[in-house]
Amino acid sequence: MEFFQRFRKIFEPKSAEVLAQLELEEAKRQFLLYKATEEQAKHMSKYYTEKINRLESYLKGEQNEK
Repeated sequence: MEFFQRFRKIFEPKSAEVLAQLELEEAKRQFLLYKATEEQAKHMSKYYTEKINRLESYLKGEQNEK
């Protein structure tokens, strides 16, 4: 009998509160994921800006030597 009760419980619709809690947890996970992506993009933008500036400065220095 216990087996059938467990089996039925799998297919029972969840309450609105349970669904809302699950959706909230998923939204928080997605927020953290995109926040980390945003931080990574910000750092990569800074890295490439500095790299461009460094290379342009290097090339200007070589052109002045010619």
